[in-house]
Amino acid sequence: MNQARFAIVVDTSTNVNFELAEKYDLELLLYNVQLGDKTYVDLVEITSREFFEQMDQYDQVLSGIPSPAYVSERIETLKEKGYEGALFITTSRQLTGMYELLNLIKRDVTDFQMEIVDDQSVGAVGVLTAIWASHLRNEHMTLDQVAQIIQNKVPDSGVYAVFRTLKYVVKGGRLNKLAGAIGSLLNIQPVLKADVSTGELDIQKRVRGVKRSFQELVKVLEEELDPTRPYYLSLFAGGNDKELAQLKEQLAPYIEASQLYIELDLTPVLGVHGGPKSLGAAYYYLD
Repeated sequence: MNQARFAIVVDTSTNVNFELAEKYDLELLLYNVQLGDKTYVDLVEITSREFFEQMDQYDQVLSGIPSPAYVSERIETLKEKGYEGALFITTSRQLTGMYELLNLIKRDVTDFQMEIVDDQSVGAVGVLTAIWASHLRNEHMTLDQVAQIIQNKVPDSGVYAVFRTLKYVVKGGRLNKLAGAIGSLLNIQPVLKADVSTGELDIQKRVRGVKRSFQELVKVLEEELDPTRPYYLSLFAGGNDKELAQLKEQLAPYIEASQLYIELDLTPVLGVHGGPKSLGAAYYYLD
């Protein structure tokens, strides 16, 4: 396959927004989010800021993968654009159904090459993975080559976050309900991580209170980031500009050492589980 004729496809659970998709020539699949009895198309019918301003007003806050028909239509659109295949980068199959949906669709697609990589993580790791894949494509690598490199580099990434309430992540089934109940009762605000060996969201450290959880997040990131190696870095927050600015200040030397740095508002679909005032960072080693 002509290396220029494949697309790189991500979705909003990888924290890619329209601006990044355009900048790095990525195709973006849109999740759905539900507030109360109303459903919105992620980033189109509700912005990140609007979502975090409203979510506390509703008892029911849900997310959903797009329909098979929607994804199939997007694949047809890629064909019409002249693409002969695509690399799909998804959030961990343990946390969302996109990986399974794409593999189900792939069974019936015979005239379009689909390579699907589960990043075994969540959120901004997907952004950084896709940007690296775009770089490799620009280096004239083939779809098969890029897919293999991205698959092999799954262990070279990490994401850590603090959720100011565990209510939403427990409701969504992404964290043990007992752990969530105990955390809420004791005002524990743990540092969470995506374990790339299992693809699951785990508690890295149990910490009580806002200040201590922020300090622990900084400590963990300082331990994980190695400025002697090339890496991409992203900081993100869910309607939490103040702490995002503080985190940026604390990690200034690591930002300076990175090959690429981006700041992100959590997309609404990620906010469904992260909740308001969530905060974190993702990294992706390039060597």
